Amino acid sequence: MQRESKLQHRSLSSVTPTVITGNSRLDPLALGVVGMDNRQAVIIDIGAVLTKIGYAGEFVPRAIIRTELLDDRTDETIKVLDDTLSEQELYHRLVKFFRELFFRHLLTVAKDRRIVIVESILKRTSYRNATARVLFNTFDAPSVLFAPSHLLATFPFGVSNALVIDVGYSEATVVPILEGVTMLYQLETSLIGAKYLEERVYELLRKYGKVLTFSGAERSLTDDDDLLLKKEHILEDIVVRFCFATRMDRGKMIQASEYNPEREIPKAPCDCPIDARRKLLDSIILVGGTTRMKGFSARFRDEILRSLTTSAYANKLGNIKSVKFYRLPNTSIELYASWIGGSMFGALEVLQYHSLTREDWQARGRVPDWTNIVHEMNRDPTKSR
Repeated sequence: MQRESKLQHRSLSSVTPTVITGNSRLDPLALGVVGMDNRQAVIIDIGAVLTKIGYAGEFVPRAIIRTELLDDRTDETIKVLDDTLSEQELYHRLVKFFRELFFRHLLTVAKDRRIVIVESILKRTSYRNATARVLFNTFDAPSVLFAPSHLLATFPFGVSNALVIDVGYSEATVVPILEGVTMLYQLETSLIGAKYLEERVYELLRKYGKVLTFSGAERSLTDDDDLLLKKEHILEDIVVRFCFATRMDRGKMIQASEYNPEREIPKAPCDCPIDARRKLLDSIILVGGTTRMKGFSARFRDEILRSLTTSAYANKLGNIKSVKFYRLPNTSIELYASWIGGSMFGALEVLQYHSLTREDWQARGRVPDWTNIVHEMNRDPTKSR
C-alpha cells in the first residue's frame, strides 16, 4: 500500500528478432498483480524500431516485436511510423498494426480494456492524434492514457528524482525528473543513436568490406548487397553483436570530438535549481537499447566526469568526483524500463482519472497536449490550470 500511495502522487500532467518472448512470463510470479476486475489495462510502448506490449501488473512485456508491417501490394517490410506519410496513410498503417497487436499477440479486444500508450514527450502531435483516432474510432477503446516515457522509467527504481538518459534508435534525450515532474525546459537532445551506428557500420562495409564468392574470390559490395543488408537487418545484427564502447583515451584518437553527446549531458542538471543538481547526477537512469552496448555505461561515466572538469560546468556544479547510476544486474531492463513503469501505473485505480475517455475524445476531436494548454492560457489568462 505504501508503494501504491507513492505512485499515486506522481504527476503525469507534464506532458530495438521479430518476437522476443520467454516461458517465464507464464509463471504465476511473472504475471504480477492482477486488477480487481481481472481486466488488466493494455500497455503499449511503440518505438522507432521495437514495440513492447503486455498487460498492466506484469513485470516483463508479453512480446517485443518490430514496428513494421508487410506491404500487401509489394510484400516488402515497411515502417509503421514514417514522417513522409500522409495522415490517411498513417491511419491505415496504425489500424493494421494495432489489429496485429490485439488479435495476434495480446489475444484480446480493445473495447474491454483501458489502454496506456508509453511515448516520448517529443513525439509528434499528429502521431498522438492518429493513435487516438484509431483506438477510439476503430477499436472502440474505453479510455487511453498517453504517458511520458521518461517519467515512467523512474517507476521501476522507486525514485522521484532522476536524470533519465534515453539513447534510442534515432536520437538521444536527457530529461531531468524532479519530484515526479518532467522538467521540459531543461530537456537536452542529440541526434546520436543506434541509427548513427548502423550508418557508420555501412560506411565501413562499403569501404573495406569484401564478399567471399563460392569460387573463393573476393569482391566489393554492390547495390544488390545493400538490399540484402536492409532486408535481413544485417547492419543491426552487427551493431548488437560486435560493437562495443572502447576506452575514452582510445576513443579520442579514432573519433571526432563533435560526435560526443556526453559533453552536453551536464547542461541539463546545470539548468535545474541549484539544490537539485547534485541529486540528479547521483540518480542517472539509462534506458534505450543502445545503452546495453558492452562498455557503454563505463565510457559514459568517464565522459561525463571529464565534462564536469571544464570551467563551464565546474563553476556551477563545483568539484564533483563521481556520478551514480541506477542499474538492475542480470536483466535487460534498459530495453523496457519505461514499459514496466507503464505496467505499474496501469495497475493502479487512479488510471481512470488520468486517462482520456471516449466521450472526451468525441467532444474534443484531439488529444490534449501541454503545448495546447499553454497556448490557450496565453490567449485567455483567465483560464485556470
